[in-house]
Amino acid sequence: MTIEPIDSTRSVQKGDLSYKYQRLRERLRMAVKNGELTGKLPGERELARRYSANAKTINKALNDLAMEGLILRHVGRGTFVAGSGPSPKIPAMPSRKFAWIAPSVEQRDGKILLSITSDLLQVRGHRVEVIEAHLDKTGELPDLALTPGILRQVDGVLVFAARPSRELLANLRRRHLPVVLVNNHHPDIRLPTVLTDLSHGAFALTERCIQLGHRRIAVLIPPASLPAGAAAQTGYEAAMRYYGLEHFHRLSVDDSFDFGTLTAGESRPTALLCVSGALATLVREKMQQAGVSLPADMSIAAICGPGESCAERESITAYEFDPKRVMYWATEFLTEGTSPHGPQMAIVPGHLIDRGSLALAPVRPDAPAHPTGEAKL
Repeated sequence: MTIEPIDSTRSVQKGDLSYKYQRLRERLRMAVKNGELTGKLPGERELARRYSANAKTINKALNDLAMEGLILRHVGRGTFVAGSGPSPKIPAMPSRKFAWIAPSVEQRDGKILLSITSDLLQVRGHRVEVIEAHLDKTGELPDLALTPGILRQVDGVLVFAARPSRELLANLRRRHLPVVLVNNHHPDIRLPTVLTDLSHGAFALTERCIQLGHRRIAVLIPPASLPAGAAAQTGYEAAMRYYGLEHFHRLSVDDSFDFGTLTAGESRPTALLCVSGALATLVREKMQQAGVSLPADMSIAAICGPGESCAERESITAYEFDPKRVMYWATEFLTEGTSPHGPQMAIVPGHLIDRGSLALAPVRPDAPAHPTGEAKL
């Protein structure tokens, strides 16, 4: 069965892209894929003349293709088709080695992301060294995560799904090493950061649950995903307000969390939104271990991290992100240096995939079935 993504943005976004623009972007995408455009692309004015379009529209379409990883844009050097081989017109850049730090890289999803990152850096003539670090009791990467010997050998650091401690960041700053955070951000210090759009993901999943009749919906957030994970709470609350429903207090799922409470009482939730596919799997496992059966009217959905595949394996309806898009921007920030306008941030959108795992829930007569106001994200 072919699973098609659901367009969950139409109920909350205005000013959808015009059909003419989408057709132009598709023409450029196909020209890249079928080899009509290779190597270094013509200038925007030439492309505008060739495709009978405005140069600004061409620029916007090229930016979209760059976000997909189909092309690479280099300031002062031009735009190139990704993977088309080095162009003699591109000045040779010195090869650099970057450190990849993540709490765990042995899991299948971590290996997928690492492979994507390695390929993206290799295209630029660089390489990556894996450093598996352990978080301290506060959930941060301690200063000892990178020894002085390692710091002398690398030209930058990419931190995935973790928060560096202030001491570690100060050490990196003293050595003038760039650092990019992926899938999380630092609560106190502005750094180049790539985030997934958890806010819209939570809104889209909440709205989908409401459309199926659910009125008591809760969002579960693992502490390790904070502070970035709090954006899911924002999107969830916006959707609940939009439909005139009361929202649950955020459920922080740590080692002491009692999963049995999710199925107890008349006011229990009938839909659970888990911030990470792994958490959705954990909820099911913990309930089974506690001897608690999942109620027939309870649904579990997930906002997956980039590269997570457990939702697909277990047929869980989820909001998912293209890991190539996420890591493209991470390696772009890492290799192109710091912007003169301050630390950069990229928020990568995703798409909702309905795998049929959301159960229909009986609609309560006292709950509205239609939006009651503006949604504010």
